[in-house]
Amino acid sequence: MNRIYILITVCLLFLSCGSAQSDNQKEIKASDIIKLLGKGKDIQLHEMIVVGDLDFTTVHDGFMSSLTTIQTPVTQNIFFIDCVFMGNVTTCGSYLKLSKNVWFEKNVSFVSCDFRKDLNFSNSTIMGQVSFAKSIFRGNAKLENMTVHGKLNSFWEMEAEKAFSMAQSDFRGDVNFMDSKFNGAASFQYLRAFSFQFNNVECSDRLDLANMTISDNAFFNYLKCQKYATFSFSKIYGNADFMQGIYDEVADYTGLTVLGKARFNDSQYKDSVAFVDTMFIKPSEQKRVKTKEQFQAEAEALKKAAESLSGSEKEDRKEGGDVPVKTNAEGVQESDNNNNQNIENKSNN
Repeated sequence: MNRIYILITVCLLFLSCGSAQSDNQKEIKASDIIKLLGKGKDIQLHEMIVVGDLDFTTVHDGFMSSLTTIQTPVTQNIFFIDCVFMGNVTTCGSYLKLSKNVWFEKNVSFVSCDFRKDLNFSNSTIMGQVSFAKSIFRGNAKLENMTVHGKLNSFWEMEAEKAFSMAQSDFRGDVNFMDSKFNGAASFQYLRAFSFQFNNVECSDRLDLANMTISDNAFFNYLKCQKYATFSFSKIYGNADFMQGIYDEVADYTGLTVLGKARFNDSQYKDSVAFVDTMFIKPSEQKRVKTKEQFQAEAEALKKAAESLSGSEKEDRKEGGDVPVKTNAEGVQESDNNNNQNIENKSNN
């Protein structure tokens, strides 16, 4: 009987040691992730616990991108799925009196991740796509003044327990926040994006969507706001939907401009709503924001037209036209009229 008890206790000890070892295998130090990036390794982690602060500015020494800024390049893809971050996650800092930020050359994804402390992705540049879909932010989340070049950027079903800010960020593609929750104050001031998806979003605190610029369509259907919500002085160059929203306090549309169709069907405003200096322009009159490629193509066309025009003028001068012929608004040659008038004056004298 004693032998049986001894065997059982030994088995339990082995099992406990094995479970403890497997738990340790699921943990990874933030400093080890930085080392992998420094060696040029892609990051693809699944169901891991990241211990310590993850500071992307420490991947390399970086280089001086301006007189006041040190920039750290990260050339690898970064994928975290179902990971827990026990420390802070940041892409910005300072060294002496210089600011430090990060340049990501590829995609950055944190899908279904749990951030236990603060996240600060401010001043970062992402050449690929960014995703924080289904992630939860338990501390403050700052994604301010970001520049993202990816076409599809997903934040759907994310949750922010404290303050969330994406102020002054510039997305060259679509941004999707569908089915997200903001328990603290949420700010998107001066955000720029191609299209903006904000359907079925719940906001427990103040929501600031002022001074945004959306080049195409924007959707705010089924939006639930318990506190003050503002869309003031934002510009939407496509269609804008605000249908079936519920606003417990003031909804402010002062100075909002929509250059496409705008719909507010079945929305509920329990306090008050402001439409001061709001503009809704017919779709036939809308002028979409030009893309960078369109600007470059137009500039190139103008340059070629100017070169061909200057070339034709030179050819005319070579053929003997010393004095260029001027025309007025009606297309009449002014130089001939002036010469005729001079001849008439001389004859009269």
